[in-house]
Amino acid sequence: LFIAIVLLIIIALSSYFAYTRFASILINVFFGSSFDSVMQYLGHASIFGSLYAAITFFNNYFLSKKNLASLILPFGLPIYISFLITVPRHLINIMELNIFFSVSIMSVYLLVFLSTSVLSASKK
Repeated sequence: LFIAIVLLIIIALSSYFAYTRFASILINVFFGSSFDSVMQYLGHASIFGSLYAAITFFNNYFLSKKNLASLILPFGLPIYISFLITVPRHLINIMELNIFFSVSIMSVYLLVFLSTSVLSASKK
């Protein structure tokens, strides 16, 4: 599990670096210059994508352990939806809301994971 977390962090940092430093090259190679307006969003997309992958990883981990922590995300969705309804209708605002929500869920997952790890280590 530790190796997987380290790999997720390395991939997240690499994708953020690539998407922010080489945005123009990536967009022009894959989509052409008509999509240059998307460049400003690639850093946010990288952060969200990395968090999404980590949330999926942790949720599946808790599911495999039959831990109730796997229900954190479904219980957080009503909060997310209420914020989504109230946030101004601009793409950057929605992206920042997604990142904020993902960081919040990921923080809860990490706290639960660390607390269960400490508890299981103290029982041994």
